[in-house]
Amino acid sequence: MTPVGSCSGITSFLYGGNMMAVLWNPSLRKSVCAFIPYYTNQIEYSRICFGFGVRPDTLDPTIVKVSYPVFHSGFWYVSVFSLNALSWKRLDNFQLPRESIRLKRKSQEVVGRFIYWAGTEKLVSEKGVPYKDYTLISFDMITSQFHVIEIPSLLKVVMPMPFSVSGLGNSVIISGMIMTYVIPLFCAWRLEVDGASITRFSNLFGIPTPMVNKLIGFTSNESPIVEANVGHILGH
Repeated sequence: MTPVGSCSGITSFLYGGNMMAVLWNPSLRKSVCAFIPYYTNQIEYSRICFGFGVRPDTLDPTIVKVSYPVFHSGFWYVSVFSLNALSWKRLDNFQLPRESIRLKRKSQEVVGRFIYWAGTEKLVSEKGVPYKDYTLISFDMITSQFHVIEIPSLLKVVMPMPFSVSGLGNSVIISGMIMTYVIPLFCAWRLEVDGASITRFSNLFGIPTPMVNKLIGFTSNESPIVEANVGHILGH
């Protein structure tokens, strides 16, 4: 059982090597299973990413399956499962982002009607030097539309890259390590996002520490809960 995400008290898992999706509601002590579709023309599309959220307008648990080539640009194949309909629907090309976009698996967060992932894109500079550009990807559970959210240039120079995505209230949080000349900093930025663009951003915290792996969540008073390497006890 591999967890995909949690939203509105429901948790989604994958079972059997992406063969089946499981929705579990522990409050009702009920679960629903759905076989995951596979397209015969997806032979080379071995990179698969999943997302899970609950539509706020219909309270419909929704699973998103994204697959694309591993080593080069190519067609995206995206299917969306609706619990209310008990069926999968493949999205049209106009609903998908650029083919060169890649999602960071296990990085999803749900804020409102959107599922967010950390994303990357391989580009080439004017001098012909390849580089990796980091961005934010959103999926609108109501319109079934993807959006590529460009990071403002003022934010790019101070934010961690690569970064992870989490949520705090109605805000998207990006976090990660920044290596300074003095000591490593674990930093987080609060983003106000309308689903398609970043409207406002502010620094949430910067913690001097060499040990943090990732941000897990927040306490009720917005203190960060983190996973950290503690080598002498061989744990996290």
